[in-house]
Amino acid sequence: MILLGAIAGGLLAAVAGVALLRPTLRRLAVRSAQRHRGETLLIVLGCMIGTAIITGSLLVGDTLDASLRARVPERLGPTDVIISSYAVPVAEAAETTLTLDPPASADGVLPMVTADATLASPEAASGERKVVPDCRLVEVSFERAASFGGDDAATGISGPTPKPDEVVLGEDAAEELGVSVGSLVEVYTYGQFRLLKVDRVLPRIGVAGYATEFDVGSMNAFVAPGTIAEMAYSSSASESLRPPERLLLVSAVGGVFPEGEGTDALLEELRDRLDTLVGYEIDPVKRDLLDAAEEEGDSFAELFLSLGAFAVLAGIALLVNMLVMLAEERRRQLGILRALGMRRSDLVGAFVLEGAIYTVAAAVLGALAGIGVAGLIVLFAKGIFSSAQRGGLTLRFGFEPDTVFLGCLSGVIVSLVVVTATSAWIGRMSVVEAIQDTARRAKLRPRAPVLVVTVLGGAAFPFVAAVSIATSDDFGALAFPCLAAALLAAAVLQVSARRPPVHRRLRSLVVSGVAVAVVVWVVLAFPLLDLDVDDATLFVVQGLALTLCAVVLLSEQVDRIGSAVRRVGGAAGLVLRVALSYPSARRFRTGTTLLAYGLIVFTLVFSSVLSGVFSSQIKELTVEEGGGFDVLVSTGSADPVATQELMAFEGVEDVATLAWTIAGFRVGSSGTFEDWALSGFGPGFLAGGPPALEAFDRDEYPNEAAVWDAVASDPSLAVADVASSRTAAVPPRGTSRSATRYR
Repeated sequence: MILLGAIAGGLLAAVAGVALLRPTLRRLAVRSAQRHRGETLLIVLGCMIGTAIITGSLLVGDTLDASLRARVPERLGPTDVIISSYAVPVAEAAETTLTLDPPASADGVLPMVTADATLASPEAASGERKVVPDCRLVEVSFERAASFGGDDAATGISGPTPKPDEVVLGEDAAEELGVSVGSLVEVYTYGQFRLLKVDRVLPRIGVAGYATEFDVGSMNAFVAPGTIAEMAYSSSASESLRPPERLLLVSAVGGVFPEGEGTDALLEELRDRLDTLVGYEIDPVKRDLLDAAEEEGDSFAELFLSLGAFAVLAGIALLVNMLVMLAEERRRQLGILRALGMRRSDLVGAFVLEGAIYTVAAAVLGALAGIGVAGLIVLFAKGIFSSAQRGGLTLRFGFEPDTVFLGCLSGVIVSLVVVTATSAWIGRMSVVEAIQDTARRAKLRPRAPVLVVTVLGGAAFPFVAAVSIATSDDFGALAFPCLAAALLAAAVLQVSARRPPVHRRLRSLVVSGVAVAVVVWVVLAFPLLDLDVDDATLFVVQGLALTLCAVVLLSEQVDRIGSAVRRVGGAAGLVLRVALSYPSARRFRTGTTLLAYGLIVFTLVFSSVLSGVFSSQIKELTVEEGGGFDVLVSTGSADPVATQELMAFEGVEDVATLAWTIAGFRVGSSGTFEDWALSGFGPGFLAGGPPALEAFDRDEYPNEAAVWDAVASDPSLAVADVASSRTAAVPPRGTSRSATRYR
């Protein structure tokens, strides 16, 4: 923000300085803008498009960030840190330590006991019975929970603690079960059964809406203290099941959204207080959730901004085209001004001032229009996000004034740079050609500054491209070879300009050859270098390179194309000749127009192709993801469904058990832990054939079945999925084994 503000401020200060010091140029610019209102409107609209797209894309990121941040008070409320343990003595010792002597950086400590359970609504008269297998039983003192963190409204807890025959449901669980106050609910866990009456339904806020980062919804059922222990430790409960989890919710000083330093101080103090205990875990859950919200918001903003980049580039091309068209329409007027003594720099200054009037107004209007663009995107996307899955994300339009100002600054900078560059190019016109209103004839002579830049760039960029490929820099590996080829071609043409006949023969060959080479490279670079197909920046580079090279190739070969079309046209040859005469004579304007429309069409076609590709792979992906099985049955860890029960159903041929949890991975003994799913499989999982592997060591294992057999018999081995290797949560094949900690 500061850098963009400095750049925009510098550009505007330079423009303002010219306007103050050169009143003649200022009057000329203002008068031209007033006299050519139609042209002014077109240019302002062109600048607005780019600014609106930039601002709208940034606001979409803010919206997603705000929507994800809204989950913090819903899922955690005052809770900032959670201390968890499955060992009762450890949990009780931690609770005693923190309750008797509360940490100075905390304003509340709340003990809680949780266990997985299956909830069901008794069969109604209509015969409908709803079952929710992934509910969470919660035991907590409602009196302590209501005042936890010092803000009663942030906890969502109200009323007394439920009695032994009662249950208090969160709104997500109640909605999923289709029950209300007074209804009966069946509770199944640890092989035990309870029939409880719904006493209250609590909103999805704070403690009442407690959920972890990996939960889809807040499926909470609050029961009387001692209920979970009574069911978990009964004589018929299996000892192999996961025991109830004991939590200590800790609230940091500073409200629902404390500063980062407050959480750090609380973590440090908690670790000091509990350093003599083992068998527990401390998680800064709120900070993790906020970081995840910011990361997802930034990724969506990047996605929308990358897709919108084509519209921005198209707007820039149209802006250049309009300014060139504006200059050509005023060619005679400008030639007369030059003949009367106006210097070339004054001509450029007048155009820059006039363009600045357009761009500043358009940037402000475009930033305001970007708010509407973001609002429309959110309006159409709201239903998709909310219905994507149970407990889907509710989009809340996020409006940050800083973001709007950032979009406005971006529009000002882009527009002013384009206006200045175009004005400098326009200022090169000859006085005689301008007065006679004839097209400017290019002078074939090498320009020393251009020659130096192209030669140096052509020599440096191949080296930089090689370094980028060697270091796996995807952006450099894709873009720098293209720039190297373009600069080398420009250097060759600059050198050949000393000999016009040679230059004319080389121009078409060099320009067309480089355009074809760049197209081939940006297409083949992805499979050859294994570039990241999910990187939106690479998508922009590829799309721009393909479209620009296609336009350059078409513009360079327009004479040959026109000749072929006229020969094919026969009797309509005269009509075709007239139709092609203007595009051939005004190649630059034709090229910018084609580039603008080409970028937009490329975006539409590419998006449609991607949608078609994904749709065509649904069946194949379903088969691959299924692994030979047809139905996935999810069951709670505290009351899992036995394999024999599933095999008893008619039509079931085979059942395999797959247990999973969230584990923290790190490479070696250093670094930070990354959360990722950890699965455990049994012999039945391989009965239908071993799952396919992308790569394995064939010197050590003869086939895929040997790999799976080795993992099944050796607890120190694991098979890492492709996604985990790409995110570095699990090290790729050939590196040291990872250490793990379990949640």
